[in-house]
This record gives sequence, structure tokens and C-alpha cells, in this order.
Amino acid sequence: MEEAAEALNSIQAETALLGDTDDRLMAEVECNIRLNTALTQHQALSTQRNCLQWLQDDDRNSKFFYTMNHVRKTSTGLSSLLMDGVLSFDTKSIPNRVVDLFTELFTNHDQGTYDDSALGDFVLSSIDHVDNDYLSCLLSMDKIKRVAFDMEPSSAPGPNGFGSTFYHSCWDIIALDVIERSLDEFEML
Repeated sequence: MEEAAEALNSIQAETALLGDTDDRLMAEVECNIRLNTALTQHQALSTQRNCLQWLQDDDRNSKFFYTMNHVRKTSTGLSSLLMDGVLSFDTKSIPNRVVDLFTELFTNHDQGTYDDSALGDFVLSSIDHVDNDYLSCLLSMDKIKRVAFDMEPSSAPGPNGFGSTFYHSCWDIIALDVIERSLDEFEML
């Protein structure tokens, strides 16, 4: 490639000094063809070299990535759980026990509130018991109406396209539907 570039430069310098002739023009064309061929070959070689290097480095990076991913997956998650006073290492039963715990926790409707005693000392209390009882009590018709009427009249419409002004002005017509839908959504939780 360097030889072709030097030959082209010398032909162009000679042409600049001595002027154009048919022989010099033909020699310049031949040098241009040799230089373009050399550049194309050099580019192909560089592309192949880069591809080979990328494949080698990528393989190393992939091994590292998959190793780190495997380490992360094995180090996160529950490997044991204290169930009924017994420490269990059976990883197949842990998800079922957690589901059972929260199902029991959120379906206890005997007292009208959720029984959070099953969580024990795992949950730090950031609110007092009065506020907690208010927040965890079951929905009532009065509570749903209060929420609907506490919305700012100039607030943006919700996902259904209706703003709070609609709920305020049409409450007598839509109250039963809104309450029923709210209770259905709450039960699905």
C-alpha cells in the first residue's frame, strides 16, 4: 500500500513538473488502481482482524457475564425461612409458605381490619395504631364517597377520561356503580 502511494505521488510530482502526457496519465491511472486495490485489501484484512479480536474478546466477556449472572442469581433469593418456629431449607416450600402467609394476612375479615400480628417484628411501624387501623380497614360506602368528593374539582381527568367534576355532579347517578367497582378492585388485591 505504501509503495503504491509513493508511486502515485512521484507520478503526480513528475506530471506537475514536466506536464501532462499520455504515458504519464496512463501511469497515474495504473497507480490509482494499484493504490485502490491495496486500500481495499488492507480494509478487508483490518475487518477480519477486528472480527477475530472481537470474537475472542466477546467470548471472554460472555464467560465473565454469565459467571457473574450465575453468582448473582444464586446469591439472591431466600435459601431458608423460619416457619412455625422451625428453620426450613426446603426452597420448594418457601414460595408456597410466603403466599399462604399473605393470603391469610389479607383475607382475615373477621374484625373488619387486617390482622398484622402475623408479620411479627418484621415490619417496622412508621405510623401509630390508630392510623394503621384506619388505613387497613375494609372499604365502606362512606369512605369511597369521601375520597371521590375530596378530589380537587380542577384536577386532571383519570385514565377513564372523567375528571372529578363529573363524579361530583353525577354522584347520585353513578354512586352504586363506582362503589361496586371500587369494592371489586379492593377484593382483587
